[in-house]
Amino acid sequence: MSEVSSSEATFWGVGFLDFMGQSERLLQVHEEVTSNGVTPELKAKISQTFGRVIKFRKVTEDLVAQLTQPMRYPDFLKTKITKDHFDAITSRKIGVEFHGDAVFLKVCLKIGLPLPPLSIQTMMETIGIIYLTYLSVGIPVRGAIEVGWGWEINTNSLYGSMIPRVVQLEENKADFPRILIGDEFRKYLDVAETQFPKQYPGAKELSQMMVQRAKSFIVKDSDNEYALNPFNPKQYVNAPMEMTQAIANAKNFAESSLKEFQESGNDALRKKYQRLSDFIARNSGN
Repeated sequence: MSEVSSSEATFWGVGFLDFMGQSERLLQVHEEVTSNGVTPELKAKISQTFGRVIKFRKVTEDLVAQLTQPMRYPDFLKTKITKDHFDAITSRKIGVEFHGDAVFLKVCLKIGLPLPPLSIQTMMETIGIIYLTYLSVGIPVRGAIEVGWGWEINTNSLYGSMIPRVVQLEENKADFPRILIGDEFRKYLDVAETQFPKQYPGAKELSQMMVQRAKSFIVKDSDNEYALNPFNPKQYVNAPMEMTQAIANAKNFAESSLKEFQESGNDALRKKYQRLSDFIARNSGN
């Protein structure tokens, strides 16, 4: 049995991303195996189904690794804050937990400092880039971001109330491919803007700048839900790719999916992709 890595509850930020459509594909595979056994055609479908999840995990891991590299110590801050203090405040460590065709990205918010806002900014940017990466290659994902108290049972298992809350927010309210922002997370950002780590000279300016950047990713959607807006290329400071092209590809995917479901008469999916197309149009300026 795994040891609990810490007996103390700590405060966590959690992002949840669900690879849409995989549950339906698995159900189809199960039904075909039950009815017809494992045929050569079914082997190919099984390989394709699980291949999608393997790719989802690999690309997610690679993006997180690229996006959480230590920040460069900028010249303009050298007279305001020491390098050790800068490194502490700008920690971008993000944990990754995979569960089936979904992933949790987690940031501990109580390690040495009262509030490490760059980790939150980095998590939001990372989720936005992962979301865009998959939309741009025709893979819809949906998710949510929330905060709460929890325990890390081991490096691959976080336990706390924010886990069911972030999953329920995605399942019950996201509705179409978008990333919703939980109420507690928005309250956390308001607190983080004023409760910076005062023991470090220069921390106020740096912390507030990071929180404001994190807030710049949040928009209120037409149904009054707060959502992550990854469709403004000017928001990204740490992207490993050309974001303008990724946004254009995501827009093309939404529009082609909308056309496909209009022509096929699938009204439920047509409505979802109409909402995605409208969301992109409102928030990308295109």
